[in-house]
Amino acid sequence: MGRFTGVLGLAAIVVVSVLFSKHRKAIRPGLILWGLGLQFLFAFLVLKTPFGLVFDSASRGVNALLH
Repeated sequence: MGRFTGVLGLAAIVVVSVLFSKHRKAIRPGLILWGLGLQFLFAFLVLKTPFGLVFDSASRGVNALLH
């Protein structure tokens, strides 16, 4: 279940946003799906490709500055 915590979090944010929206008909599902797709693409790039090493290096640099 721990694997899907992020996905459940994204779904919860979308559901709560729709529930509290005053203009539900103005919500475009295509735009929401496009944004979620970008989230998953970015996560894949960071976690499963060498491109993620750029963020790892940046993280180490920020940690070095903080210490």
